[in-house]
Amino acid sequence: MYLSNAIDLAEPPVILGVTGGIGSGKSAVSDLLVQRGAARFDADIAGHEVLGHDEVKTALTARWGAAIVGDDGNLIRSIIGEIVFSDTSELQFLESVSHPAIKRMMLHSVSEARSTSALTALVIDAALLLEKAWSECCDLVVFVDCEEEIRWQRCESRNWSREQFLLRESTQLPVETKREQSDVVIDNTGSLEELDDQVRNLWNILAQVHA
Repeated sequence: MYLSNAIDLAEPPVILGVTGGIGSGKSAVSDLLVQRGAARFDADIAGHEVLGHDEVKTALTARWGAAIVGDDGNLIRSIIGEIVFSDTSELQFLESVSHPAIKRMMLHSVSEARSTSALTALVIDAALLLEKAWSECCDLVVFVDCEEEIRWQRCESRNWSREQFLLRESTQLPVETKREQSDVVIDNTGSLEELDDQVRNLWNILAQVHA
């Protein structure tokens, strides 16, 4: 695990942005931090919630038609994914509609965390943390490092095609850039036990900041 000097400047509760390449294990790291007492804002879950907002549903169906609406009235995320990850302009449209609401939800979580003196850390789990400059509200950015082949194997186990993996990867910053812009690097090429050891070390350091 790599730690920059920025961790010495963090004050509790520490706002931790967690990022990394697709399939790197961001959620696994976030889960381990939550198990130790951190609060979490999951941008992916927030994104799913935002798709249920009336104004978002109206904007998306106006652009893409009734084919994206299921029998239950909810938007079909798999169809939306096929649309946006094959056309950059459509992805930009989706983000222009959904990201303002996601950011408001994130900032609300940060505000709540800042007002909770007993909280050691808030984890912001967001694949596009750096791309959308959401890292500006973070004290530290944690990059989950993992070899591309391992990341691809994990995505393959989710029934992704190689093309889907590469398409989604192409919509994000290169992993090298993410690593360079991060304050903490956690290696997730090994076992869950090895990952847990690194997260425990990070948490112990954060707990000392809080002490």
